[in-house]
Amino acid sequence: NELLFSEFGINYNDEPEIYKKGSVVIREEVLVDVVDKQGNMSKRTKTVVAIVHCDIIKDAFWNKHPEVLGEKGTRAERKAASQKRREAKQEQEQHLDDPAAADKAE
Repeated sequence: NELLFSEFGINYNDEPEIYKKGSVVIREEVLVDVVDKQGNMSKRTKTVVAIVHCDIIKDAFWNKHPEVLGEKGTRAERKAASQKRREAKQEQEQHLDDPAAADKAE
């Protein structure tokens, strides 16, 4: 950032996202107008390929697009669910390693 500013007078923070973070191709659902055979107009969702210029490291992207990972919910909710799965797996492994602990838990 400093080099861009000192050599070329370019402030990195003022540059469009496409030049800072690159592009991400994702599927997005959009509402489209549909006209049926009788001429009635309605709204339907359609999945389209979209090019997004954003920071995928921050939570905002993952909260807006949880489907990218095939999961539902916010990033915090997914983290909590992942932590619960890890804890359950560790508990299972402990019971396999120590049958006496399994008997005590019951």
